[in-house]
Amino acid sequence: MTGYTLVERVDEGLLRRLGGWLHDADPGIAPDVLLPAADGWPDTLMPRIEHVTDHVARAVGLHDGGTGWLDVVARVVDGLPEDAQTDLGFDVWPLIVLLGRGLETPAASLAALRDLGAKAYAEKGVRPFLLADLPGTLHTLTGWLDDPRPGVRRLAVESCRPRLPWAPVLRPLVDDPTPTIPLLEALRDDPDHLTRNAVANHLGDITRTHPDLVTDLLARWLAQPTAAREWIADHALRSLTRKGDAGALAVLGRGPVEATAALALSPGQVAIGEAFAMTAQVTSHEAVDREVRVEAAMHFLRASGGTTRKVFRWWTGTLAAGGTWEGQRTQPVRDLSTRTHQPGPHAVDLLLNGLPVATATVVLSPAGRPGRSAG
Repeated sequence: MTGYTLVERVDEGLLRRLGGWLHDADPGIAPDVLLPAADGWPDTLMPRIEHVTDHVARAVGLHDGGTGWLDVVARVVDGLPEDAQTDLGFDVWPLIVLLGRGLETPAASLAALRDLGAKAYAEKGVRPFLLADLPGTLHTLTGWLDDPRPGVRRLAVESCRPRLPWAPVLRPLVDDPTPTIPLLEALRDDPDHLTRNAVANHLGDITRTHPDLVTDLLARWLAQPTAAREWIADHALRSLTRKGDAGALAVLGRGPVEATAALALSPGQVAIGEAFAMTAQVTSHEAVDREVRVEAAMHFLRASGGTTRKVFRWWTGTLAAGGTWEGQRTQPVRDLSTRTHQPGPHAVDLLLNGLPVATATVVLSPAGRPGRSAG
C-alpha cells in the first residue's frame, strides 16, 4: 500500500494522541480512555468520526450536565500548535464534531470553535448552530470578522457557505444568500489568502443558484480592481466560465474571441491506465490583445450510459492581436476513486474562454490492451 485511505487516518494512533490530550487537560481522564473505540468501529470515514466522537463525549462528560466538558476541550485547544491543521487535521476532527453537539450552550461552544478555528479547519462544527439558529449564529460570525487571527476570519465565511462540502446544505441560504453578503464584503480585501479563498468558495456556492447576484457583486468590486479581488473573481466564477457563461466571462474581461483553433490527440487509441497527449493551437483574428483561458473538456463515458464532462485548465494569459498560442499537455486516464473509465470513443473539446473552438476524439481501450497512434 502506497498511502493511507482517509478512513485509515482515523486509527489507533489517533485514539492514543487524542486520549493523551484529554489526559493532559484533565488528569482524571485516563490516556487510554479512547482505545475501546477501535473495537468494531465503522469502516467508512464519517461514521467512524462520529463513533470516536461518542467516546470523546463520554470521556469529557458531555451529557453529565453543566459546562465542565467545555473547560476540558478549551484546555486541549489551548495546547494545540498554531498550525494544527497541517499535521493534526484528523486528530482534531472529533473535537470539532463534539463542539457541534453543544447546542445547549451555543455561546460557549461557538467560542471554543472560534478558538479552534484559529488553528484548524473547524467549519463543520459551526454547521449545527447555523441549522438551529441561522440569524443568531450569523450574528456571532459577524463578530469574528475583526479577529486578529486569520483562521477565525476564514472560519466566519467558510462555515456559512450554502453548500459546504461534507456538511448539510443550508437551504435558507441556497434560496436567499443575501444574509451572508455583508460578511463577504467585509473580507474581500483581507490580507490572508486562505480567508480570501473562503470568500471565493462561498461566492462559488452562490453561483449555482444565483449567478447574476455574484456577477453583479463582483463587477462592482472590480470597478476598483486589485490583484486580490481579481483572484477572488476568477476563482469564484470558475464553474460559470467553464460553462461559457456570458455574464461571468464579461466580468473577467474574457468574452468570445475571434480565432481559429486546432486540437490533436496522440495516440488516437490508448489503454485505460495510460495517458495520451493533447496538442493545441489557437490563432487570434482580433485587432487587440485579449485575455484568454484555454481549457480542455473531456466527455467521459458513463457505465450507465451517456457522458459526463470534466474540464481541465490548460493556460491563462494574453493572446496577442493576430498572434498564435501553441501548447501541449498530457492527460492520464487512470481510474480514480471518483471516476472509473469506460472503453470507447471519448470526445475532447478545446475551450477558449469557456466556448468550444475545436474537437477531437480519443478511443479508450480496456486496461492492458495497447493503444495505437492516430493515422
